[in-house]
Amino acid sequence: MNRRLRGPLAAALLGSVLAVVVDAGLPTSPRSAAAAVTVAADQAEPPADRHDWRSRSGLGGSSPAAGGDDGGNRPHEGTGDLADARGVRFDPDLAGPGAEPEADTTPYSVIGEDDRRRVTRTTAYPARAVVYLTHSTSWCTGYLYAADMVATAGHCVHGGPGADWKTNFRVYPGRNGTHAPYGYCEVLDAFATVGWTRDGSIDHDYAALQLDCTVGATTGWFGHQAPGPVAVGATTVTQGYPQDREPSASQWQSVDEVRRVTDHRVYHHNDTFGGQSGAPIYLPASSCHPCVVAVHAYGWGVENSGTRITDEVLGNLTRWRRT
Repeated sequence: MNRRLRGPLAAALLGSVLAVVVDAGLPTSPRSAAAAVTVAADQAEPPADRHDWRSRSGLGGSSPAAGGDDGGNRPHEGTGDLADARGVRFDPDLAGPGAEPEADTTPYSVIGEDDRRRVTRTTAYPARAVVYLTHSTSWCTGYLYAADMVATAGHCVHGGPGADWKTNFRVYPGRNGTHAPYGYCEVLDAFATVGWTRDGSIDHDYAALQLDCTVGATTGWFGHQAPGPVAVGATTVTQGYPQDREPSASQWQSVDEVRRVTDHRVYHHNDTFGGQSGAPIYLPASSCHPCVVAVHAYGWGVENSGTRITDEVLGNLTRWRRT
């Protein structure tokens, strides 16, 4: 059964992550006020269906059609004018959660010569649609895929098996060191898959955040490449907010190519570091530009990888957007 907090209680929890269990077979557990309800949009069983929620969600019919003015498969450049966004906040001191961020211990790697370059014009599209995402213990990267939706890595919103949901999210589109040209937004809901929250499967390590603002109307958003073959050798770009570069909270980009592809992952040699979890991996030469083919999440010294945008992943991102 879907359970949501609404009305005054929901408003009182603004800035904390609210979540919804969209799995009839997965019981709801009491949560603290900071993370009142749990979200896991996925099938509990069998394991092969970890991120296919359709048979257990109570939804009828086919997946909602992606697209439209509020986001979907196609990218949108945005207007660049903050007057077109609702709910954006500004903090001249750029105060985050209030504590020194912990190091992101997820493995990443700079492979060979470090070819990352700083993105200095973060007000240009698509850099302004890449977000600096702070939470209760550290920071990550994400990207807007609708006016009020951010995609990121699953471990950026939930600690995995035996852990809990992150809290105190803030999203800064196009942040550039001490400058936040589009202010920040807080988070109303966080979504992840049971394949990640319960099983810790790296193939299901993706997530989404619903914002309390519509900043994407200004910044624009990324599209998603239609699920299908991803060509080995195609040029890949990833950009985000690594923890090893100065100034802190500056955006960096790396260019490489698709090295290999599996059913659930896209492997590349783009240089990355902790803090870049959730960064978009996109193909600049695609007819759908910028369209994401994978959500960056891991590296093992000789290659880095992201969760591939498959039919199941795109279906969940679309459903979460329409929840």
